[in-house]
Amino acid sequence: MPTADEKPASLRTKPSIYRKLEPICQDGTVSPPLSPSGGFLLLNFELPYRDSFALSLRPHGHKVFVPEEGGKTYSGLSDNQIWNFDYLFCDLTRRISHDEFQELRRICRLRRSDGISLPKTCFVPDDWTPEFQRFVEAEFEAHIIRCKVPDPSLVPETIPNSSGDETDEGGSL
Repeated sequence: MPTADEKPASLRTKPSIYRKLEPICQDGTVSPPLSPSGGFLLLNFELPYRDSFALSLRPHGHKVFVPEEGGKTYSGLSDNQIWNFDYLFCDLTRRISHDEFQELRRICRLRRSDGISLPKTCFVPDDWTPEFQRFVEAEFEAHIIRCKVPDPSLVPETIPNSSGDETDEGGSL
């Protein structure tokens, strides 16, 4: 029988068989990720649509990364940076060159080392033939959303920013 100062055998702590985890870096710091972790990546969106889409997602707590906001193009993103995102949105409603199409296709078909690809959605014009839409769906391995191509004459020349001032199309919000 244990004494008053001694714990019963069932409550005694045993030495841990697990070793203590060491920090990733020798100085004890963890290196930052190559790009934002998680969130949505918007590819090939034109102003003002990309800003409107991003602004509609951010207030709901979603992280949104638009390469153009960081001074990059989508072709300048590395595979490792792309794999850090949770979801890709790709806009194919505007005319793009063959090279741009191939680069967007390459990004959308990326697979992680475990074979899993990122979920993605491509916006395509509703006037494309169903055969071409199925071709894009297969080539990009993406869910397709058909949408009307906006009339360029209806695009506003200025976009109100968060302070209520207006910036030209090339400005940032």
